[in-house]
Amino acid sequence: MSDGLEKCAMFLIGFNILQMMNVYLVGSEFALKRFEVSSSKVSVFIASVQSVRSLATLLALVVGVILLLIGDNFLSKDYRKYWNQAGAILSAFLLTFFAFLQLICFCSSHGHQYVVHYYWLHVASGLCVGLIQMYGFKIFGGEASYYSLGNQLIGCFASALHFTLKKVLNSFQLDINFWLIAIHLFVVFLVAFLGFLVFSAAVLLKDQKNGSGSSGSSSSPQTTEDAGYAVWGVLFVQSGLVFFIGFAFQEDLLFQEGFGITAGLLILAGFVNLIVFTVAILLPANSSSDSVLVALLFPTILAFVSGLLILSGFLYWGVIMFCVGFVIFVVVTYVVLLQSDSSAAIWGVVMFPTILAFVSGLLILYGFMFWGVIMFLVSVVLFIIFLMAAVVGFPSDPSKALGAWALLLIFAVLVFLTILLFQAGHGTVAGLLFLVGIVTVVFTSASSGVSKNPPSFDKFKLGVQGAWAPIVMAVLGLAFLYVIYPVIGPILTVESSKHHTILIWCLLLEATSGITVYLWLEKDTNIKKGKWHSESGYHYYFFLWLFFIPYFYFGMTLLWALHHPNANFAKTIKFGVWGGVMSCVYYFSAKIISNIGYGCVHGHAKEGVGESDETAKKTIAGYVSTLNVFLANLFLVLFTFLGNAHLSNFFMYTGKLAEGHVFPTSSMNGFRSCWFWFSCASSGAWKNFISLFSLDIKEMLLS
Repeated sequence: MSDGLEKCAMFLIGFNILQMMNVYLVGSEFALKRFEVSSSKVSVFIASVQSVRSLATLLALVVGVILLLIGDNFLSKDYRKYWNQAGAILSAFLLTFFAFLQLICFCSSHGHQYVVHYYWLHVASGLCVGLIQMYGFKIFGGEASYYSLGNQLIGCFASALHFTLKKVLNSFQLDINFWLIAIHLFVVFLVAFLGFLVFSAAVLLKDQKNGSGSSGSSSSPQTTEDAGYAVWGVLFVQSGLVFFIGFAFQEDLLFQEGFGITAGLLILAGFVNLIVFTVAILLPANSSSDSVLVALLFPTILAFVSGLLILSGFLYWGVIMFCVGFVIFVVVTYVVLLQSDSSAAIWGVVMFPTILAFVSGLLILYGFMFWGVIMFLVSVVLFIIFLMAAVVGFPSDPSKALGAWALLLIFAVLVFLTILLFQAGHGTVAGLLFLVGIVTVVFTSASSGVSKNPPSFDKFKLGVQGAWAPIVMAVLGLAFLYVIYPVIGPILTVESSKHHTILIWCLLLEATSGITVYLWLEKDTNIKKGKWHSESGYHYYFFLWLFFIPYFYFGMTLLWALHHPNANFAKTIKFGVWGGVMSCVYYFSAKIISNIGYGCVHGHAKEGVGESDETAKKTIAGYVSTLNVFLANLFLVLFTFLGNAHLSNFFMYTGKLAEGHVFPTSSMNGFRSCWFWFSCASSGAWKNFISLFSLDIKEMLLS
């Protein structure tokens, strides 16, 4: 029963994660008409959402990996179970919730009233995609072939849905701009809700199955029960808070000045949280290493919400909430640090000052200079005091003291640079610098010997070494694909009358690749288990690398045809059948490579660890699968920005030809030409990345 649920859960994860993306890729032309936005802005909208959403997914993966590291290395076995369980279920719930909000936002809008919210909800869904991918591969990494199968069927599903709806809506003479997207969003919500139910059930049953034989745990039944109540109570209350914020968002309450009841209800929800946490923390008597993390979550949430309230104009409520959070933080941290050594303290004491520093940066950027500076100074003082207490101790080993003072020196330099940048008006750069500094200090502190249960990096390294081949396949198969497809091949290198046919064929080949790889891995599981040969001993799996030949060759050929449009071969590609064939084979090869990579990472990592303990092998393999997802998304973002910047530069120089300018690479050899375009793309990609932090969506779409 649970094995079938796990397979179904991974299939639905793969089937769900790009559903929202298909809404704006396939339906933006219709949706923007509903928002009364010019059709000339469709490509701008798609490109902007794609870039910011990719960054959001990458950020979510980073945050998710940190949460996993905290749960697996700094919490006891009982708490770890509920920590990962709550995180996985909450990520699936949020994906469903944002799909629901997107539907409400689209249906409630009159003119361009909610076009900005529509944009940012697409981006927010990217955050959920990153988290649910990370938890899915960590928990159910052995069923990755089902993920690939679901992922490859999304395109066909969206195309078939739009084709059918267009026919039906036209026959009934209904408004296609409204009903096509509204029905599509409703279907996306239903699919996401089904995925939430199945994924939650699979996670719960897996934890029960894994925990059934662990009755000999050192934690008492009372402690375990309290931990469960704490996590599920928090999950319930936070879900209610999210629903309330969604209602307020839909009614536009949070954006009206003087609507103090909104702040009051948020504070009420916060105090309910306080009760839940207090009961959970005070009852267990032997949970000092875990309670620091759980306890500090509450004042952290209060600090963040207080900053939001102050930014929204509710200065009185925001200051009250901040003071309450500050008092709770000081009391809880003082109690924790008086107890026995806590391996989690170094993580816990950094959470609250980090949030304070982040909120202070927001306050200064939005003009609340006085409160922002005070909050920033408080965060610095708290960080120094509690970092010294957690890392050094009074007294402590001189070598540890030296390391702690070095960390504080680094932190002081970062604070000084941050203040200088704020004064110079570079608030975004200052905020990023400070965030990088915080992360550096946290990870350096965590590796300074405080942890009593450090992660086994040697075993992790063995897992990565065993899985390097499928990781390379997954990363290159996903990252390089969208540099060429669909903008360069087929849109820019093939005549327009053939675009739709080629794109349809690519969708069919995408589904074919997913089904083929799924059937292949299920029939002959040796490659899935980490062996590059069949059960009969034949090493034909090495021929999978041959798919890289058409992948890179056709990709570079289409790129060459873009740069040499007057060459005979480029004209053959444009007006003959070769352009379509090359685009389809290129796309199919990429999908085969990436699907094999995703499907085999977990098994190869387990084989590489080579340990007899099956649970330990699965844990390491789960981390390697998560690393694979992170690397694939990292290079996807990198190549996406490079590709977009390259096209912008290419069109800029092409447009100057009509003015009599000479093409910049006309006198260069092949190597210098490639270096010129790469350097231009790198510079443009960085500028595009920086510009995202000062993006004005309404100005971009309505100007």
